[in-house]
Amino acid sequence: MLVILFSPTPAHISHIEDDSYFSIDRKTKLSLNTNSKKDNFLRLIYSHESWWDEFRLPHLRKRFIDNEIILYSINLGNDTACNRRKFKIELRNNIATAKPNISARHIHIADSSREDDWIISLIESDYLPMWLEHANACGNAKSNMLLKEWMCEMHMNPSSDKLMLGGSLALYLFGLLSRFPRDVDFIFTGSELVKPIPNWNLNCHNDHLEKYLGSNWKDKLSDYPAITYKELVVCNPEFLFILKLERTRRTKLYKDTRDLFYMSLRLGKDVSIIKTSIKNSNLSNLKIFFALTEAYISLLIFPSLLRTKYLFKVYSNHFRKLRTRAFLDP
Repeated sequence: MLVILFSPTPAHISHIEDDSYFSIDRKTKLSLNTNSKKDNFLRLIYSHESWWDEFRLPHLRKRFIDNEIILYSINLGNDTACNRRKFKIELRNNIATAKPNISARHIHIADSSREDDWIISLIESDYLPMWLEHANACGNAKSNMLLKEWMCEMHMNPSSDKLMLGGSLALYLFGLLSRFPRDVDFIFTGSELVKPIPNWNLNCHNDHLEKYLGSNWKDKLSDYPAITYKELVVCNPEFLFILKLERTRRTKLYKDTRDLFYMSLRLGKDVSIIKTSIKNSNLSNLKIFFALTEAYISLLIFPSLLRTKYLFKVYSNHFRKLRTRAFLDP
């Protein structure tokens, strides 16, 4: 079971580590030194709750009194919902009794082991820093709709354990795309889909992968472990980068060239090597120049644009709720 300490003050740490009424298996420190990292971490642990509202983020952010949090893995023994609830109440009561001057609200304990797995799988990923800093966990209306359609299909499809999100929506979620996705491209790692997917927004990309990466694309995919965010299984960005590079060499499309440079800048790759690689495919120098220039401009503008649209959406939704409440309760 995970115990998340938002404010690792000496008083909080000593109470958890020095008191011996439970055993600690592992201790992990996590640095959240920007608001975007804090917001994405809060979304990870709270956004599935019924009370969640994006407008609460500034208030929830106050739980961080520093830029570092600590995650404790506790051995609870019989890990049931009832035992978790009992442990949570006991821990908070002990804090309130032993140290009345510190708040128990700075400690978070998930309601189930499934929520623990969500957090652990992302924290153990090599892409955690990039996800926390750049993830578009709250996107525009179109991407949110596509994501809901995909999650609905994942819950209904008997082959869901063989399905993986790929393409532009996966890149967008990782903050590796300087445009909004228009559909859902997914990868099926099994032999045959049990249930065909009828939604025109959802496209299986297996033929696409075989065309650009060869018939052994599944072997290449297995070299890049997927990233799990809650119940969403997302294709590894490095694999998507290789696919994008190969497709750019073949199709020579301006859109793919721009996306490739934007991904290179985000992933910290050497852009000169990428330029040399696609030049060998007879891609025009003018197209490369404009694509790279647009990628640099997008790197400066697009994240700010997303934040502005996000803030406008959050505040407009909040004030609409206030107006509705005032109308219903005169």
